[in-house]
Amino acid sequence: DDHLARWVYFAERERPTVELLIGVTGKNMYPQLFHYEGTSFHQTKTKAIGDGVLLADEMIHRYCSGNYTITQLGNLGVYILSKVKNGVEGCGGPTHITFLRKGGDFTFTENDEIKAMEESFLEVEKSSDKVLVEAVIGKPLHLSWYSELSKKKAAQLASKIPMKGTCG
Repeated sequence: DDHLARWVYFAERERPTVELLIGVTGKNMYPQLFHYEGTSFHQTKTKAIGDGVLLADEMIHRYCSGNYTITQLGNLGVYILSKVKNGVEGCGGPTHITFLRKGGDFTFTENDEIKAMEESFLEVEKSSDKVLVEAVIGKPLHLSWYSELSKKKAAQLASKIPMKGTCG
């Protein structure tokens, strides 16, 4: 009543909220990921949160199915995060990532390292984008313009109508 009830009449986007992804590991425990939002708390395998959730979730499902090392998954995570930061209004800023490993080990990356990786990903994308664009624009696309179609129909109709005339 003290914390939630007073916000009930506000639009959902105007209410204060907290959404978290929580990674848990420990002795004799396989690392697990949990999603918390509002009063919901459940285990998940993949999840994105925040303003860029639609783009991030699509990219996670597109790129992250496979058996990767934690470093490879970290690289994919940085790539996806950089795409969201550059492509979704309201996303951006410094990035720090923590990785968890079975047994309680963890590591922390600094923003400078993430920023350098993001810049290198942009360079890779620029070169691969050129190849993609060439492949896309090289595909045949047959267009029938309305003005051409109506001219063809008119010509067909004119050839089918018998000409009446007089002989003199």
